[in-house]
Amino acid sequence: MKVWMIVSCLFVLSACGQQDNLNAKGEKGAFEAYTDSQVEALQRAKGVEDELNKADEARRKQLEQVQ
Repeated sequence: MKVWMIVSCLFVLSACGQQDNLNAKGEKGAFEAYTDSQVEALQRAKGVEDELNKADEARRKQLEQVQ
């Protein structure tokens, strides 16, 4: 009975180990892909924010020159 228990545990553990090896080869999991896309979206948003701030500053300088 112990032999069957040990064999089944080794079978389960070996199956879990193979999944980890697949991710170690460079394949991204769902969580990593999601976080990468969120980081990219934040970087784009920061870029847009910088552009808007520059445009706002330029508009304010124009208004100050007119007055």
